[in-house]
Amino acid sequence: MATPTEAKIGFATLSDGKTAGEIIQLKLTPEVLILLREEYVQREVDAEENGNESMLDSNMLPPGVILPRLEKQWVVYSSIPLLYAYLTRYVGQTDQLRFRGDRIKMMNRLLLPEEQIQYMGWTQERGSPGNSTHGWKPKFVALKGPDIYLFDIPPMQSRDWMRCDTVFQVYECMFKILQDSELLDDKQHCCSIQTSSKETIYLTLESRSDLLQLEKAWYRTNHSAVTKLKSKTFGCVHHGRLSGLTLDIDVGFSLYDSETKTYLWTYKFSRLKGSSDDGKQTLKLHFSSEKEGQTETRKVECSSLQLLLYCIHSFLSAKLASVDPSFLANM
Repeated sequence: MATPTEAKIGFATLSDGKTAGEIIQLKLTPEVLILLREEYVQREVDAEENGNESMLDSNMLPPGVILPRLEKQWVVYSSIPLLYAYLTRYVGQTDQLRFRGDRIKMMNRLLLPEEQIQYMGWTQERGSPGNSTHGWKPKFVALKGPDIYLFDIPPMQSRDWMRCDTVFQVYECMFKILQDSELLDDKQHCCSIQTSSKETIYLTLESRSDLLQLEKAWYRTNHSAVTKLKSKTFGCVHHGRLSGLTLDIDVGFSLYDSETKTYLWTYKFSRLKGSSDDGKQTLKLHFSSEKEGQTETRKVECSSLQLLLYCIHSFLSAKLASVDPSFLANM
C-alpha cells in the first residue's frame, strides 16, 4: 500500500445523472481509489473545553454532563480496488456518453443568448517551468458568453461562475493547436491560449477529436462575442497626433483623428494583406490599394500592442465566419 505522501488528492462531482450532485474528495494510491464525502461527526470534548460553553447550555445541563460537538470532516464512504479496474465514458449498459452536448443545451435554456455555453469539459494544464506548480494539473474548461473559464472544480451553481479566478475574454486571446515540434513534453493533443497579459495557458486533451471540438467551440464563442461587441477602439498615435483605431465587424479598420474629429482612413477587413510590428508599440498595416498591384501601408503606435493584435485576429476570424458559414461548419 502506498504511503500517505504517495497518495494523490483531488475533487470530483458525484451525481446519479438526474441531480446536480455533490462535491467529493478522491484519494488515489497505486492500489485503491478512496472516495470521501463531508459529514458531521461527533467529537468528544474534555471538561476544560466544555467549560467554555455558553451559560445557557451550562444551566440546562446536569452537573458533570459534557455534550459532544459536531464537526464537519471528510469521511470515507467507499473505496475501489484498482486491480483490473477500467474507466469508461459511457453510462452503464447504454451507448450514451456520460457528458453530452444535449446537457449543455438544457443548461442554455436558462441562460440569455449572450451567455450561452459553447463548451464544457476536462483538460490538463501544464504549469510554467519557472514556478512551483510546474507539472500537469486537471482543469475544467468552459466557454460561456464571451469568456473562457478555467476551474479546479466544475461549477455547480451560478455563483461558482462569478467566483472563478481564471477568466479571459476570448477575443482578447489567441488560441492555437500546437504541432509536434511545439510540444513541451510527450503529452499529445495540446493547445495554447495566449492572453494580452502575456500569459500562456498550455492545455492537453485526451484525443485529437476532443482537441478539435474545443477549437471549434472557441471560434463559435469568438464569433458570437465579436458579433455582439460590434466594435472596439484603441487609443494610438498616428503621425504624432492622438488618434483612435477602431475595429468594426461591419466597417473594418478606421482611424479617427482627435484634433480634426474626422476619420482619416477606412479599410474593409478584406483589404488587409498583412501586418508587421516591432513587438513593443509600433504596428504597420498593409492594405491593397485601389490601384491594381499597389499596397498602402498605415503606421500607428499603440501602448496595448499585444491586445490590439489579438483583437484584430479575433475580428478577422469572426468576419470570415460571418461571410462564409462553412468556416465553422467545416472545422
